Amino acid sequence: MNNRVLVGGLIGGLVFFLLGYLVYGIALASVFNENTLEGVNRSMEEMQWAFLILGNFFFGFLLAYVLDKANTLSFSSGATVGAVVGLLVGLAVNFTVYGTTHTHTLTAHFADIIALTIMSAVVGGVIGWWYGRGRTATVG
Repeated sequence: MNNRVLVGGLIGGLVFFLLGYLVYGIALASVFNENTLEGVNRSMEEMQWAFLILGNFFFGFLLAYVLDKANTLSFSSGATVGAVVGLLVGLAVNFTVYGTTHTHTLTAHFADIIALTIMSAVVGGVIGWWYGRGRTATVG
């Protein structure tokens, strides 16, 4: 892993964590509370913060790695690639979980897919901007 991916992953993980609080903790909290099996979610006192933080950073590293390999150098191209990755991961995970468990309604899974797609677009955009900062466009 090169330094660019390392820094991009750390930035992406931090942005994912902050967006997760805003999106899941505030904006969609009632949607998930109404569409999740009682007793499935941890209370704030029971949260396993180390694992939550690690999960966000691993997703940041996933996007940083993909954007590095795609040679993404702008916010818009990073947002596009990030949205596609987020959508595909969201569809894969949520459809698998819905098909194998009773923990959430289909409404909650679709809300998660949409949220993850939007969050991944923003994080991808930030990483893409980071990768391209200071570079001038070349016509070729």
